[in-house]
Amino acid sequence: MNIDYLMRHISCHLHTLIRKYGKDTRILEEFCGRPDFRDRTVCTPDVAQQLLSMCTPEIPAVISLNSEIVYASVETPDAIFLIGPVKFYTPVFLKLNVDTNPLPKRWLLSVSGCEFSLFIKDVLLCYNLFRQTPCTVQKLISFNCIREHAAQEVLHQFSDFHFLSADTETIENPFDEELRELESIENGEEQKLKQLWMRKSFPDPDPLAPDKLRSQKNLGIMTVALASRAAVRGGVVPEIACTLSHDYVRQIEEEQQEEHLEGLICNCELHYAHMVRELKDYREGKVKMRKNPLVRQCKDYIFSHLHEKLCIRDIARELGMNANYLSECFKQYEGISMKNFILQEKIRLAKNLLIHTQDSYITIAESLSFSSQSHLGKEFKKETGFTLRQYREMYGIKDFS
Repeated sequence: MNIDYLMRHISCHLHTLIRKYGKDTRILEEFCGRPDFRDRTVCTPDVAQQLLSMCTPEIPAVISLNSEIVYASVETPDAIFLIGPVKFYTPVFLKLNVDTNPLPKRWLLSVSGCEFSLFIKDVLLCYNLFRQTPCTVQKLISFNCIREHAAQEVLHQFSDFHFLSADTETIENPFDEELRELESIENGEEQKLKQLWMRKSFPDPDPLAPDKLRSQKNLGIMTVALASRAAVRGGVVPEIACTLSHDYVRQIEEEQQEEHLEGLICNCELHYAHMVRELKDYREGKVKMRKNPLVRQCKDYIFSHLHEKLCIRDIARELGMNANYLSECFKQYEGISMKNFILQEKIRLAKNLLIHTQDSYITIAESLSFSSQSHLGKEFKKETGFTLRQYREMYGIKDFS
């Protein structure tokens, strides 16, 4: 069996690392399809040993690290594979977790995201290629994930404690009120969201930290995460929602005035609702978009391969389409050529890296598969009106400590 090909396939598909260990847990091989990405400061030898110890010959283990990122440990007859890290677009409640030192915020932004279903397909591919009796998706989920009814039971107990407690005479914000707010974001109903805020008359929730400011920030970060998921359900591209979420979390962490936090959080919810509204308005004006899944598949492929050199011919081949037809179809429904769309999204990602990282300009250019730093700089200035240096000096995070 061509193990090297398997490792390269999984790494490039998930945009993350894959390592092969011997049964004595000595590392034998490592491959990453992203030359700009490493996790050595996070997945230390001690952490790796813990991750490797959690799998069994019978079933792969899917393990969260600090409940923020995810690895998979896959044991085969002759080796153990460690796949990750990744982040999931939607929350998944995993049974296995390793607690370690706080993860660097800047580094977290660079971890690739994917759907849980996509991740476990590659995990099972790695496992089942070495087995006569394959492991099923259901078996893997049953072993690794908290049962849905168990999660509902936890939520029910939480509701009982907070809303029906005999030790307090106050009634906190009902769960259905929160659902109405999230539903407003998902449907792009900005005015309804504002009306819900005006009708609110609930006391402050129980503190989420000993310090009041920290408690408010924790509550704000939870709200941002929920609003982001609601926007994705409303049709916003997950990568865009995730980038915006990171930006609002950064603003919340930097804010030191309690009275400013509520306005910031409301702006976030309103921003997401507005994005959904704009998307719905656009789609209502171009009904054909709803009838053509090809454009969505094409955009999904582009978003998943922004770190690679992309050309229309290769994308068409992946989708099993004629390149000219795909190009014309894309422009018809999106109002922009595929070539310009790819460049636009690479520039958007370059902006994010300039703001949130200290990576050199040449590193950013290489990670986005530009032919050179000057090529990136030329296209960046044409799109934004700024040089790379000017943009970083104006918008970049100054303190990465």
